[in-house]
Amino acid sequence: MGNTPSSLPYKISKTHEITKSSNATKKHPLDHWQQHDGHSVSDATPVTIFSSTASDVTQNNSPIVANFYSNSKKLVHPSLVRVIDTACDVTSVKSSYMSLSGASTQKTTYYIVTEPMERLTEENLKFLSRDDIINGLYNIVQGLCFLHANNLSLGTLTVFVTKNGDWKLFDYSFLTPFVTHESANFQTLDENFCNNYQDYVHLFPPEIEANLVTIRYDLGVGVHVMDAYNLGKFIDFVFQGRVPEKLKKAQGRLLLMKARSRPRLPGLLKCPVFVNDYIQLNAFLNDFFIKENEEKIDFINTLSFEKVPSKCTKYKIMPIFEQLIVANLDRDLILAILPKLFEIQANIVTSKEEFVELKMNKLVLKLFELGDRAVRANLLSYLPSLLSTNYLKSDEISSIFDSVCSGFSDTHSKMREITLKANLDLLPILSPPKVEKLMRYLIKLAGDEEASIRVNSAIFLGSICEFLNLFQISKFVIPALNKLTSDNFIPARLNALLTYNKISEKFAEDRDTIANKILPAISLKLVDADAAVQHKAFDVLDVYVGILRRNLPPLEEMTSSLDINCGSAMPKSNEATTMRIEKSDKNDDGDKQGVALKLSLSMDDENFGDGWDDF
Repeated sequence: MGNTPSSLPYKISKTHEITKSSNATKKHPLDHWQQHDGHSVSDATPVTIFSSTASDVTQNNSPIVANFYSNSKKLVHPSLVRVIDTACDVTSVKSSYMSLSGASTQKTTYYIVTEPMERLTEENLKFLSRDDIINGLYNIVQGLCFLHANNLSLGTLTVFVTKNGDWKLFDYSFLTPFVTHESANFQTLDENFCNNYQDYVHLFPPEIEANLVTIRYDLGVGVHVMDAYNLGKFIDFVFQGRVPEKLKKAQGRLLLMKARSRPRLPGLLKCPVFVNDYIQLNAFLNDFFIKENEEKIDFINTLSFEKVPSKCTKYKIMPIFEQLIVANLDRDLILAILPKLFEIQANIVTSKEEFVELKMNKLVLKLFELGDRAVRANLLSYLPSLLSTNYLKSDEISSIFDSVCSGFSDTHSKMREITLKANLDLLPILSPPKVEKLMRYLIKLAGDEEASIRVNSAIFLGSICEFLNLFQISKFVIPALNKLTSDNFIPARLNALLTYNKISEKFAEDRDTIANKILPAISLKLVDADAAVQHKAFDVLDVYVGILRRNLPPLEEMTSSLDINCGSAMPKSNEATTMRIEKSDKNDDGDKQGVALKLSLSMDDENFGDGWDDF
């Protein structure tokens, strides 16, 4: 791990070589810079960090390094590398040959933080398609046109590739205006260029190498001439000598030895080789935020990710979606984004790491915080797909649950109903405290004014009991079901009975609750006004009576218990007792007829049956 100044909230993790000169005479201005992988201290967002150190003792690189640094902060365009932050760290260091005198020298370290990227090389060109190269080349021409429109010449042509596959310009070491001198018929380049270009003449057009003493251009020569020549060489490099036929003529003109004859670059953008859907897509994305809302919505609605490279979707379209969601300036835009966002999640994102890298977890949480009903309703329809990925952490699920539960208090019955259904998908992954919170909402909904909601709450109560203990079910769920069995809506009564049936085994060891709370409610439905409810009540009653019968103590235990409870009032085991029962009846004559019945009972287990035979 490396460090940056405290003013720069980024950390360095790995260092790369930017250039590899073939020999000492072939220098490159980027030789003075180091490229590092890095990340933000606050949220670990990946970045690329460039650093260069210059001192008073070794000043030969200072001017071009400073020129690169200062211009990187000023230039902003989609075809130029996006600079996120910069810092300049100045420290005093004692020089070894000045140590005797105690003198010190100033050491300046420049830092430039950019979007993640790597330099375009022959090696990574091997992995690019012809379309990728054409699209990248178009981007470079756009960047050069922007600089020329501001009277700036890039001088050297160095291209970097971003994570989304875009080609961008980034080396301002010899960035220079064309300076016209008063009372003179020529133009010159700036002081930085004129004083430092000699070591890098192989990077410039032939007229620069031919004028090592003074750099002059005629007044009629445009600021584009150096970059036009370098672009011609770059085209040959990226196509490895196999330049498309439609581009060959234009490339030949760019490489003309006479600077005045090289064409300006805006016309090159109209070359037929640059006419394709992806270039048009990129053009719209680059100008997205200056478009009218109607254009933005139409564009999003017609997006087909099958035709868009996945890198562009992940690293160019997703950041636009992120800005729109965070800003939340237009409800219709959010509604247009929702299906596209979850299409990306379902078809393009392949891992939890990628889900987090694209900040989809944060965007989902942000969307659930929005209070708009239409947004919430659409969002809930995608919840099953989102939860099935297991990409969300437990605290994120809890946050989503809390936001979803606000729908239970919505005044619109449809919102309460879809909120109820959405929680079925959340239920298996909720923590116990959240399950209890949901249970209380369900009990409240059991008395909702909307009949369909009462029916669904009866069904849901059966599902939630799988995650509750017996005490919670007895105390909270059973009263709610008892209330639903008396509902005036037949489906609500039926589903309450079905839920009783579903949770019956929960009470296998709780006979008191069955006898005192459940059976009284079910027995009332045996004479319900609706025949279907009656039949279901008999079925459920049989189930619970069966549970009671299954747990019925053996008869021997009952007689033993009876013996213990009755004590001395009962005859001894070997005694027999005779009971005389008088039955008065009148015959036709009105005389009383006495009938004596003798009942002999033996309290001995072995003779128990004989006594009944006597009877």
